[in-house]
Amino acid sequence: MLRAARLIKHNAQNVSSPLSLSTIARSNRGMDRSFSTTGAKFAIPATSGFSGEVNRGESRPRFTGKVGDVVHGYQVKKIEPLPEKNSTIIRLEHKKTGAEHLHVDCADTNNVFSVVFKTIPKDSTGVAHILEHTTLCGSEKYPVRDPFFNMIKRSVNTFMNAWTASDHTSYPFSTQNKKDYNNLLSVYLDATFFPRLRHLDFLQEGHRFEFKEAEDSNSPLVYQGVVYNEMKGVLSEPSNVFHYTVDEHLFPTSETYKFNSGGDPLNIPDLTYENLKEFHARHYHPSNSRFYTYGDLPLSEHLQKIDEGVLSRFDKIDPNTSVRSEERWNSPRVVRITGPPSAMVINPKKQTKVLVTVLANPLDDAMEVNSLHILSTLLTDGPNSPFFKSLIEPNIGSDYCPGTGYSPYGKEASFGIGLQDIEEGDVERVRQIIDDTLRRVVDEGLDKKRIESVIHQIELSQKNVTTKYGMSILNGISSAWVHDSDVVDFLRVDKYISDLRKKLAEGPYFESLIEKYLINNPHKLTIIMNPDPTHAAQKADRERKKLDEIQKKLSESEKKEIIQQYKTLREHQESKKNDDVSCLPTLHVDQDVPRTLIKDYELQKEMEERVENGIFWNNQPTNGLVFYRSLISIPNLDTELLPYLPMFVSIMTQLGTKGMNFREFSSQSELYTGGISVSINHEMDHDNLKKCTGHLLFTSSCLERNIEKMFDLLKELLTGPRLNETQLLTTLLNQRATEMQEALVGDGHVFGRTYGSASVHRSARLSEIFGGFTQVSFLQNLAQEDDVQGLVEKLERIGKILLNRPIQKILVTGEEKSFPAVKRSLLSLIDTLPKKRTDNSNIGDPTETFQAEKTFFLVPGSVNYVTKSIPTVEWSSPDYVKLANPLHAEIREKGGAYGSGANSGTGVWSFYSYRDPNTKRTLDTFDKVADFASSEKCSESLVKEMKLSLFGSLDRPTPPSQKGLSEWLHNMTLDMRQKRRDQIFETDKEDLVEVSEKYLRREGSLVIFGSDRDLQLPGDASPEEVAALQEAHYSKNFPGWTVRHLETAQAGEMEEEEEE
Repeated sequence: MLRAARLIKHNAQNVSSPLSLSTIARSNRGMDRSFSTTGAKFAIPATSGFSGEVNRGESRPRFTGKVGDVVHGYQVKKIEPLPEKNSTIIRLEHKKTGAEHLHVDCADTNNVFSVVFKTIPKDSTGVAHILEHTTLCGSEKYPVRDPFFNMIKRSVNTFMNAWTASDHTSYPFSTQNKKDYNNLLSVYLDATFFPRLRHLDFLQEGHRFEFKEAEDSNSPLVYQGVVYNEMKGVLSEPSNVFHYTVDEHLFPTSETYKFNSGGDPLNIPDLTYENLKEFHARHYHPSNSRFYTYGDLPLSEHLQKIDEGVLSRFDKIDPNTSVRSEERWNSPRVVRITGPPSAMVINPKKQTKVLVTVLANPLDDAMEVNSLHILSTLLTDGPNSPFFKSLIEPNIGSDYCPGTGYSPYGKEASFGIGLQDIEEGDVERVRQIIDDTLRRVVDEGLDKKRIESVIHQIELSQKNVTTKYGMSILNGISSAWVHDSDVVDFLRVDKYISDLRKKLAEGPYFESLIEKYLINNPHKLTIIMNPDPTHAAQKADRERKKLDEIQKKLSESEKKEIIQQYKTLREHQESKKNDDVSCLPTLHVDQDVPRTLIKDYELQKEMEERVENGIFWNNQPTNGLVFYRSLISIPNLDTELLPYLPMFVSIMTQLGTKGMNFREFSSQSELYTGGISVSINHEMDHDNLKKCTGHLLFTSSCLERNIEKMFDLLKELLTGPRLNETQLLTTLLNQRATEMQEALVGDGHVFGRTYGSASVHRSARLSEIFGGFTQVSFLQNLAQEDDVQGLVEKLERIGKILLNRPIQKILVTGEEKSFPAVKRSLLSLIDTLPKKRTDNSNIGDPTETFQAEKTFFLVPGSVNYVTKSIPTVEWSSPDYVKLANPLHAEIREKGGAYGSGANSGTGVWSFYSYRDPNTKRTLDTFDKVADFASSEKCSESLVKEMKLSLFGSLDRPTPPSQKGLSEWLHNMTLDMRQKRRDQIFETDKEDLVEVSEKYLRREGSLVIFGSDRDLQLPGDASPEEVAALQEAHYSKNFPGWTVRHLETAQAGEMEEEEEE
């Protein structure tokens, strides 16, 4: 996507990558992937999940090499202890090829590998992105159609992925099992360095011509391809269009960053097969690679496998992939553009985005990079930040604009401040506010208490034990590493804090950074985007005209060639020869997966008369942190109040209390806790789909020295939340409405599954009310009201009902030595709460019955999200574990969808496609899904793969703070989990066939988010004409479907112009 912040991911798995120093530094809004590291300040405890392995964790053999030693072709360059992580960093260079290797030796059994290539595209054809896909379509050693997705089923990995950033491509995985690690390592190395890169794979993953009716040359010519369709979906989202355009104009002379590394659908068809192979030969060479390993497995074994399997076959070259710095400007610039409107809008007159962004620093100074991260937090995060006060609180717009904050992605970082959903006439006002606020901060200085609160958050993140620390390091260093920065400096957080305190003592340090980069920096871009309701239609018109011109010039032989190419590709996709995966390494369920669970926690229950179900104490190695959780039951609220409940829990901690205004409460929370949150927890009974319980879940954490402060704040919140701060409430309502509306286009498959499942059972219906399209529409209507007094009244009603109930049960996780102090403060909190017994916590309407529905949500975009939801069984049923997912090849490879899958939940099974260009074909595939698991097609190997996939999910590592949580929160005892485990082991082929016939042929609810690509709307059509054309088209082509329009406000057409 756009620079390293917008990664083009190869599959749907995600990994959190917290920022260097702290999760509190949200570097760039609108991007859910931010780079750098957090982790534990002591050895991460070994986790269960490896079977029959010794010498792991703290007992692992240490690396004995010294600087200068040569180990399996590598020369040891540096060995550096990292005491704050109880780790050692070993840096090596392969003598024959120059490949770099960075290894983090630690006790963590969740081992990580990645190879990172510096990929420097010179255009927007998406060559790096398409190459990332095609390398995973078979290799020299593993010549099967899709080794990557097949290995997901033959592994118990904790993470597998591949992604393309603006200037590098990464292939990471993680696993706890040593055999699994070596299996995946072999596949990844062969895939990246020795891919087959067949022309047919290029056509499938990249782009190709097809006729709309595949074998009818008189039907319209169209483009197809997985990446092509993915990027059409990406560029349907207004925020992504904005992001790409920012870099295009901020880096106008760049050889790389002004281009779209993911590929622009208008340019992707220009990429040739020869271009792809040439790009691989230069960029995927060991001399242009960086290897990363992490964990407790022996480094020498990694080096031997990499050298023998890959590096020994290459010689050193000059890949010529250096990136020159951007030419700096002498004066600021202004760019005005148009883009697609949002799927839904609150105020038709407020759809403009404005961002003031600068080209900041190169990523070669860890001190400055980390400080700018913190500065971003200080300026924009929370109600006490200067820009929240000047930009967000006045309700000029709904929220910060995408691109706000510090973005250290690429060779040089950017730093922006902006606002979205403003009136076009407010652009200059916003620009002036940004300038005035920066100058005021420099003149008056930043609040020293806020700086201390940020440092406190860093301390918390340093001590908090996570299970994704290895991936966090990789994500944190990649952007700087590919440009030869000393990345170890970025990991020395203790040293950074010490140096930061020295600089703060010397003078106004952060204020000097503001002056240097945000005020006196002439390389400053103001970009303004207004909505154009014809944006998508105009792009479609341009593409259609281009294709029509091409089709007119096709000779008969060329038309036959396109048809033959389609047939050849389809034969390739359906060939059984490509389905033989016996050459791929695999784990074996009976040998490599432990049969019996090991309990690594012990909940000690203490009855307390004022807490209905008692206090649970969980002694864990939390490194001086205390984690608090409690539940308050939700009664069966009036139906009219249910949609307000998500807003209530969202704003409860943000509006202050009777004793503290919202700024004071926020300040105290940052200084003394890791945050206080409230959420809704509702779930079905394990044995009864008609029984659903609901609770408010309160969570917080703190350092041991702040236990009393944390409970004082919880007491403030539970006894006197302030819910009538109308101006701030308006701001928070607009933010929440905007966030959910923006998610519609990008997460249509999630909304589709939620909506389609809503009629299956009570809990699914509540999920739709609380977080589905129903909630999006509800928030939009609320935000459009003239005032929020009605909202205040509903929130206060909910508060009187829910906060007049005792705590149902409490979980305290920490080190036993902290428990006496916790108990003193906890009992003080309990004394202030209601003591009456509560009624039951059943929630929802038990009389609801399943009704299959077909709903088409019209959403702007070029590709669709298609889902089907089928009613199944309760969690405790033996059938629950026996359903498989056979859709990938049918929908993704043959249909061209970017992703597909199946999602199993209590009582419901959902199929989905993601960024799908062939809606009707996918619907047919959903109808035939039971055939894919029929007795003729189902094999014992499929059953074994299903089991491995399930165990890979069940056996993921759990951090100390979350051990025992499943039993406490979900009443999921160890015996229940062991019983489920035994059921998985005992499942056979006949079971799979039986449940497929039993459930997958049931009628289900169908949902489509998107639009039918067969409907070609004229770019100059009026809203009335569009509505009439849509009505006629969908009535004819989707009979029996309910079509719901997401109204998009109309705006006048605007032309692009640039001012300098």
